Amino acid sequence: MADEIRRPWLFQCFVLLLAAVALALSGCGDSADSKGCPTLPRCKKMANVTDCSRSHCELCERGFAPMWDEGPSGYCGRIPSGCGVAITGDWPNPGAQFSVDYKYNLSTMMQKAQEALGPDALPLWRYDWRATEHPYSGNWTYVASDWCAGTKLDVTGNGEHPAANGSSPGMIGWNEPNVPGQCQASPYGGDDDAVSEFVALAREFKKHGKFVVTPAPGGGSDWLDNFLAVCERFNFTEIDFMAFHHYVPCNSGKYGHVNFTTPEMMYASLMKELKEHIEILKKYNARGFTMKGIWLSETACAPDGGWGVSGNWREDAADILMIQVLKLVEENPILKAWNWFPYRQFGLLWNDTTYEVTELGRRYFAHCHQDRFSEIPWTADAAVVVV
Repeated sequence: MADEIRRPWLFQCFVLLLAAVALALSGCGDSADSKGCPTLPRCKKMANVTDCSRSHCELCERGFAPMWDEGPSGYCGRIPSGCGVAITGDWPNPGAQFSVDYKYNLSTMMQKAQEALGPDALPLWRYDWRATEHPYSGNWTYVASDWCAGTKLDVTGNGEHPAANGSSPGMIGWNEPNVPGQCQASPYGGDDDAVSEFVALAREFKKHGKFVVTPAPGGGSDWLDNFLAVCERFNFTEIDFMAFHHYVPCNSGKYGHVNFTTPEMMYASLMKELKEHIEILKKYNARGFTMKGIWLSETACAPDGGWGVSGNWREDAADILMIQVLKLVEENPILKAWNWFPYRQFGLLWNDTTYEVTELGRRYFAHCHQDRFSEIPWTADAAVVVV
């Protein structure tokens, strides 16, 4: 009888012990500041918000981080890593900015891509250059874009800006601000009005525990140097990732009076751009920035002979370039996330009728590297580049 009476108490003690251990591991059972926010290092970054609760600093699995949308309820949000999907409403034919046509089955395409990753993979991540997701959400991670600044020099944007308290786990900055016809709010990266818009929005995202990615110039390490210098002057250094786009020369030698592009030349072009961006990242991290790596958020072949020359694409080039892009990924762990531009002439990742993953797509998704998540800033010592 004594044992029967004692057993419930033993069980309750065991449950209480487990709860105490979990609370200690979360880092939220210690002392708190005047707002009730935990004061341990992993939770300190949450202390500048109005609402603060233990859920804001919950212990998340690798590849996720504590964040929240509205109010004090937190969750573990996905930090994109590895291969992504970059398509909008005009697929498979590019050129219609901000299109919401979506005359294809996005859910089926994403499902086919997810199956290509294998059963143990994390959900894919995608973006569509928009502030909110179109045409619907699904079993993937959507990343909102601040396509352009909306300031006086912005003559191409549509006035969209993502909400920090929305469902996106972070934001990626302006689209190709150094390329005519894209976001032109700060053509050289140093416009104070434009950069102040980015900084103000980025600070809101950081207050929600979310990640921030720089604007993505088209091959513009000098542009990013100027942009980050203004961010530094505005005392904003909490950028998580640097982004850029690179469309690689893939010439046949028939157009534009340029030589045939070999696989080695394709790789050299990719490597040159990456190395230049690494140097800028290292420069600003040494000055107090906290960038954890680089996103190659768009890549594919440029037209045969260069932009505005032929309007054609070399037929065999996409397959060759994909091999070079994946080699770049394998050899440079500073690349944390990337996107092939999967439109018709650039190299389809899906058949545009059946939505089955193409051979090019299978190669892309088979080397996704969803393990590229990093919680700490990239340092000069860590930035080893294989040449």
